[in-house]
Amino acid sequence: MASAERRLTPSASKLGLVTFGHVCDPADVERLVTDAGPTRTSDLEEIGLTVSRA
Repeated sequence: MASAERRLTPSASKLGLVTFGHVCDPADVERLVTDAGPTRTSDLEEIGLTVSRA
């Protein structure tokens, strides 16, 4: 059985917003799937997070 990949899939409108909720730390995610452009995800890519654009 293959291991599951940990993914987050926020839309561009949600990426970077801070609210009272907490999903997980960036270090806990293996891949970010989003419609956000590179300027919105560059900080996450710099720390090693794989970003896929939907």
